[in-house]
Amino acid sequence: MKEAKKKSIKKEIKTALKYADSIIATLREPFLVLNKNLRVVSINRSFLSTFKVTEKETIGQLLPDLSNRQWNIPKLIQLLKDILPKKTVVENYEVEHEFKQIGYRIMNLNACRLRVSRKIAMAITKSGREEELILLAIEDVTEIKKFKEVAAEKNRLELDLKQQKKLDKMKTEFISVASHQLRTPLTGIQWAAERFLRKEKLISPRGKEYLDDIQETSHRLSNLVDLLLNVSRIEEGRLSISPSHLEIVSFIESYLDECTALCDRKNITLVFKKHPKTLKANTDKSLVRYIVQSIVSNAIEYSLKGGKIEIFLEKKNNKFLFTIKDTGIGIPKKEQAGIFDKFFRGSNAKLIKTDGTGLGLYLAKQATELLGGKIWFKSAKNKGTTFYVELLLKASLKGGRRVLREKI
Repeated sequence: MKEAKKKSIKKEIKTALKYADSIIATLREPFLVLNKNLRVVSINRSFLSTFKVTEKETIGQLLPDLSNRQWNIPKLIQLLKDILPKKTVVENYEVEHEFKQIGYRIMNLNACRLRVSRKIAMAITKSGREEELILLAIEDVTEIKKFKEVAAEKNRLELDLKQQKKLDKMKTEFISVASHQLRTPLTGIQWAAERFLRKEKLISPRGKEYLDDIQETSHRLSNLVDLLLNVSRIEEGRLSISPSHLEIVSFIESYLDECTALCDRKNITLVFKKHPKTLKANTDKSLVRYIVQSIVSNAIEYSLKGGKIEIFLEKKNNKFLFTIKDTGIGIPKKEQAGIFDKFFRGSNAKLIKTDGTGLGLYLAKQATELLGGKIWFKSAKNKGTTFYVELLLKASLKGGRRVLREKI
């Protein structure tokens, strides 16, 4: 009877162990059973496939010696030797490690101690005494961690972008309101100065100099107000485009005549060198003037005394190309990428002590793109700069007026 009972118990143990092995085998996460000396007693298929090892080179081996000691991971050994003996269960203990076969991994470890009877120990570990086992489940959270980090960074960037858009809107609104508020007193100052200047007999020479200075300063401030208003209109999508018939050659000649006095003061030669006799276009006169004014004045400002600026104009199918070449100080290569950015003032601005706002080229680019054209340049330090502006000869019309609403 005793022998039959022993056989029955042994059979039950084998059945139970087989059942337990089946459960372990179906686990998706890598799973290990270790004895108290950290020798591998059992593993599941997931462990073998995940860590690219075979059962033969794993079972019976000490955990730190696996795969040429790749498993000799300080935090893992600390968990199994120091932490686990003090606790029955350890959950979500994070370990990071670089494996030769599979690369860098972040693992969540869940471990527990299990004391088994002599009979079960003999069946599992071939030991004839009571045995303490360690069950170790390994969850690879590398991709989850990466995804969470990417998601967190995406959320941060979206929040930053939202805050930046809000800040930009506030700045644009402030610029618009401030510009409108400045225009009224500036107009009054200019009007008063002009009235006094008409009465030459009543004004001393020194008084006339003061009034001239007032007029010049108020005109500069007025131009600045116009710049700021154009910035706000562009960024709010409120800039209107009104195409009209324009004779480009005479238009450019007229503007260049206005630059004569400034060029004479700096001893700069300004030449409209190559162009057709006439070139008719249907485009926005004010925007074209601003583009020409911005680039030519920029060339004059950054040219040294005795320099030369050459203007070229040519027709290219349904477009016209406007080229401005100067012999100025050029644009440093490291600063060229930001030349069309808003409020950009490079190192050359300090060099020539200009009081520019850094808005001229920014607005010239925006105006060019609004007209369906493109603008680019070539430059080398101390060798001058050449700007190219390509515009359509005929802008599209809708009821004689086109208003762009889209954001830039």
